[in-house]
Amino acid sequence: MIFYLHRCDEAVLAFTWKLKEPNEIVAFIALNIIDCCMKNCELLFPRAVRKCLMDEIVYIAIAATKGADAEVLAQILIQEWGMKYKGDVTMPLFSDVYANLKSKGISFPSSNKRPSLSRSMLTTPGTVSSSSMNASKQHAAKFEWSSTSVKTEQ
Repeated sequence: MIFYLHRCDEAVLAFTWKLKEPNEIVAFIALNIIDCCMKNCELLFPRAVRKCLMDEIVYIAIAATKGADAEVLAQILIQEWGMKYKGDVTMPLFSDVYANLKSKGISFPSSNKRPSLSRSMLTTPGTVSSSSMNASKQHAAKFEWSSTSVKTEQ
């Protein structure tokens, strides 16, 4: 159980960094994956969520810097989690954040306005040329080493 909780902590930190990226598609996809983790890992993932991740989600929900889809999704997630964990003394973060935003006059859209992932968000616009792949392989080859080339002291 501790192993899985440690993995959840690592995921929370990774998601926090992904939400800080300027690309709005990255933020939107990260929010969707976070939501999947919250729904599918009900015992461990919500307990691993820290204030740093919630702060990033709140920032997306109120600052309107990551695009309309990410903003609406962040608001919906805050509301869903706040209502789901209301009264849960083991995880007050979700209901506290939701109540705090409501008290500041932040409005929350209904869940049926939830934006969805589109196919174009998940595909990469460009491809890597074979010449740049060859250059990358040559560059990587410069840094390869074998265990036989390392001298050990005895």
